[in-house]
Amino acid sequence: MIHGLTGVDASFTQVGTLHKGDKKGERGPGADLEYFRFEEKAEGVKAAFVEAYGARPTKINALLPFPTTDQNFQTVKEHHKAGGGLRHRCDGQFVLIQMGANGKYQIPEYGSVVCPGGCRPYGRLKMIIPALGRLGYVMLQTTSIHDIMEIDRNLRAIERLNGRLNGIPVIIERVMRSISAPGKGEERIRRQCSLVHVEVHPDFVKLQMQNMVQAALQPGASSLALPAWLGDHEIVDAEEDDDATESELIPTVSGLTPPVIDHKALEDEIKRFCMELFDRNKGAAKAFFDAEYGGLDYEARDNKFAQHQDKNWWIQAINDAMGEAAARGVSQDVIGKAVDENGGWGFDDLSLSYLRKICTAIGYTKEA
Repeated sequence: MIHGLTGVDASFTQVGTLHKGDKKGERGPGADLEYFRFEEKAEGVKAAFVEAYGARPTKINALLPFPTTDQNFQTVKEHHKAGGGLRHRCDGQFVLIQMGANGKYQIPEYGSVVCPGGCRPYGRLKMIIPALGRLGYVMLQTTSIHDIMEIDRNLRAIERLNGRLNGIPVIIERVMRSISAPGKGEERIRRQCSLVHVEVHPDFVKLQMQNMVQAALQPGASSLALPAWLGDHEIVDAEEDDDATESELIPTVSGLTPPVIDHKALEDEIKRFCMELFDRNKGAAKAFFDAEYGGLDYEARDNKFAQHQDKNWWIQAINDAMGEAAARGVSQDVIGKAVDENGGWGFDDLSLSYLRKICTAIGYTKEA
């Protein structure tokens, strides 16, 4: 092993690239497409791709080669000069690599060089496409902040559920979404855009659900009651608590009880989130918790919590609430004023707290 040259990392050969846009023209980047455009980096790969998916695919079956989100999906910010040369790469705060005055790249000590600006976000997703018959990866690159956030959230959710990403079959898909975009001056507008979404393949989900059910039917587990907003988090055991009512216990199936689930960590995390959402207003946080989480079981609470941590979910809630308010006869001026007084239209820069205030101001009624 040569120090600094070998034994550093593992990677596959890149055999192709997936593009969201058309080829670059003489005066700038190509137009955004609603399908994937494939370019080969190894001879014969494009023919195999077109045979499997056609010339304009919107869905691709893939495998992720590495265990973690960060290994499969590199996210950085970069500044490129005319002609494509990289001037610097950073994480949005500090420079990771930069071109020196001598034209050679330098890697400064992390934290020593602040990002000089002029850079844009890049997300690079590595995937293996089985239909190509090659143990090499295909790279999907995007500069859309909406794509980057969506792909990152999708991958982290899958990793959280399975403990890893490698070997899990996924669908890489183009979907139409409504996004916030610059308008005239400081105005923000909504427009439809074709973004990238990553989802576990349904066939794998079915097998996974079957395994979850089988695991839940294993003997030797106790029942528990969901904890209240305040007070101790107690596990209710039918044999030890004679006063426990049937409604307080999770029912058994064929004489077997499901495994014990410790809700305390999730409950505490949700409550902290609610307190921060309402600027530490305990009464408002409790009311929101009771309304949104009160009657839900563990899995439903976990799913709802994931939604409430997603800015796009709140932005959609604002759009729904605005539509409902307009249907009730509320004027656009009143709706606009409510939004302006509670954070404005720059959704991408808003905190969840401000998004929630906007929803409240215009009559939030969205259901998950």
